[in-house]
Amino acid sequence: MLIKTIIKQKISYYVLVAVIFMVLVDFFISGHDLAQEKYGINIWIFLYIFFISEVFFNLGIYLILKGSGFFRIRIKDILHFKLSGVTTKHPLVYYGFFINRVAAIAPWLYVLGVGYKKLPIYISLLILAEVLIVLYIGYVINARINFSIWKKLVK
Repeated sequence: MLIKTIIKQKISYYVLVAVIFMVLVDFFISGHDLAQEKYGINIWIFLYIFFISEVFFNLGIYLILKGSGFFRIRIKDILHFKLSGVTTKHPLVYYGFFINRVAAIAPWLYVLGVGYKKLPIYISLLILAEVLIVLYIGYVINARINFSIWKKLVK
């Protein structure tokens, strides 16, 4: 599970680096903001969404840890992997998980939504791969823990 999270984070950073590299190359070649003109992506809006979603991403992790009871465990127990006090049944875990997954895909959905017709195909495929991996990780964790976020959020 840790490996999947690391892979997701690496792909997220690779997509971010590719988008920034594409914008920087276009900016330095032409001398003005081609991301807006050529791809329809306002880089400032993207950065605002990215940084705000990063805050919500970490808030979701905090809510998951708080709701699971992880903060009540002693360091000694954590080091020996004695996590019997950790639970996934608290509503904060569900809300935190939902917030975390939405925040993980929000900036990329903006880029796809605004520039899907104008972006190069390899950038669109990288972003789509990032979104699918985030959703797949959410599905796998949801199935493994055996709870449904949607049922908990609707109640």
